[in-house]
Amino acid sequence: MFITTTVDPSTRVLERAQLVARRCRVNFVQRVASIPDLLVEHGAEVAYVAGRARDELRSVDDVLFVHLGMLTLKRANGREHPFIRALCHYGPCTSIVDTTMGLAADALHASALLNADVRGLEASPVVYSLLEEGLVRLTAGSGPDAEAAGRLSVALGDALEQLAAMPPASTDVVIVDPMFDSPRPAAPGFALLRRVAHEDADADALIEAGRRVARSHVVLKYPKRSTYPPCDACVDGKALRYLVYDATSRSRP
Repeated sequence: MFITTTVDPSTRVLERAQLVARRCRVNFVQRVASIPDLLVEHGAEVAYVAGRARDELRSVDDVLFVHLGMLTLKRANGREHPFIRALCHYGPCTSIVDTTMGLAADALHASALLNADVRGLEASPVVYSLLEEGLVRLTAGSGPDAEAAGRLSVALGDALEQLAAMPPASTDVVIVDPMFDSPRPAAPGFALLRRVAHEDADADALIEAGRRVARSHVVLKYPKRSTYPPCDACVDGKALRYLVYDATSRSRP
C-alpha cells in the first residue's frame, strides 16, 4: 500500500497525504500516473488517495470512502429496524461506544434514529484516516444527515486498551462488530476494507470489556446462518442476529 493524491494537488491535499503516510507508516508516492498504473509500478494492491473532494481507498476494481450509504432507507424503517431494537432492548439509548467503527454505517444509523452520541474506536490507521476526513465532510453538509454525523467522534487505537481506560458504566450501550473468518455478503468495497482493517480483538474479550463500560448492555452483530453463542437476548434481522449481553446482571470492578 502507498499514499498518493489527486492529480495536481493543492497544498492542503499534499499536506494531508503526507500526514496520512506518516500515520500509516507507508510511502508517499507523487501522483504522476493513473492509480492502476501506480499500483502496478509499485507492486501494490491498494492506494490511499487524498483528494480535493474526499479521501478514498482505491484498488484496480474497487473504490472505498466514508458515505451515508443506506441511511435514507434505514431512516424509513424507523425504530423497527432490528439493530435499533437491539440498541434499545432495555430502554432508551442516548450514548454508544462502537468498538469497531469501520466506515461508520452503524454509528450513523444509531445517531440518526436515536439522536445518540457515538464514540467510535478504530484500530486501523488507514480506516481511521478515512473516518477523520469523511466525518468532517459529512458534518459540513446540511440537514439531519449532517446533524447525525456531527454526533460522531472517532479515536485511533486498540479497542480493548481504550475500553480499559474508560470509567465503568460511562455509556449506555457498547457495539461489537468483529470481522468474521467467513465473510458475510456485504456491499461492494467491503473486501477492500478487509485488506486494511486491523485484526479484531477476540469478540468475547470485547464483550467482557464492554459490559464493564456499558450502563445497559452490549450488542454483538453475528451472522444469522451461524449457531450463535449464549447471550441474554437476541434480535433477528434478515442476514444478522443482534446478540444482547446485559451489563447490569454482574457487578463491575
